Amino acid sequence: DDEGNGEGRPSSSRGSHSHSRRHSRRSRREEVQEQAGHIAKVLQETGRVVGYDDEENPFGDENLSQAFVWHKKIEKQLEGGATERAFSAEEVRQKHEERLKEIEQVKKRRLEREKELARKQEELDLQQKERVLEEAAELEQRDEGFHAEQVRIRSEIRLREGRPKPADVFYDLLNGVSQTAANLQEPFAMLEMMERSDLEDLEREVRAHAGLDAHDEERSQFWRAVSLVCSEEAEERRRETAAEEGKATGAAGEDGRVESGAGGSVTRCTR
Repeated sequence: DDEGNGEGRPSSSRGSHSHSRRHSRRSRREEVQEQAGHIAKVLQETGRVVGYDDEENPFGDENLSQAFVWHKKIEKQLEGGATERAFSAEEVRQKHEERLKEIEQVKKRRLEREKELARKQEELDLQQKERVLEEAAELEQRDEGFHAEQVRIRSEIRLREGRPKPADVFYDLLNGVSQTAANLQEPFAMLEMMERSDLEDLEREVRAHAGLDAHDEERSQFWRAVSLVCSEEAEERRRETAAEEGKATGAAGEDGRVESGAGGSVTRCTR
């Protein structure tokens, strides 16, 4: 029994020493953590950078103005035997200022990128607008060319079918599609019998023919001469219309005065 009791006592002693060491290490760790927390708090407060607004930072960090302190690093340094004097608030503040400067540079680069993107987008919008305008101009030009070509085709059809309009006669004079113009001694004489509205229609068709022949100076000169004659005849019709309207107004005024005088005479007679 004594031997059994002797064998049990050393085992109990080893367990007690092991428990004591674990307790000591835990106590030391807790002490280090508490000390590190205290140092970190002091460094954060004393290392704060004054004059920086957290709301202006580009990362949405509400605690950006507070100095960054690496809590775990402090713990390791304390476990390695460092004392509180080894930690400098000035060093923390300096590192924090460098961090803020880097953030400001990032913010500045971001703003520059945004401005550059805005400028490029504006250039793209302008180029797109120019392309749209160019396409619209080309489309309008093709549309005008199509309508002008239709005028030429319709003139040739009417000439071949023997039912030409005045513009077709001038087209025939220039191109010899039929014998219609050749049989006329004075083609321009037909303009004197045309109404003002017909002359205005003729002017529009002449402009269409002139557009098709714009590349040929001799043909262009011919159509300019026809257009000039049409304009003069249309202006003559406008003057005639204005004169007739003036006469009608004057006659109406004289009739009014006669009726007024007659009415006055009738009134005097009845009195």
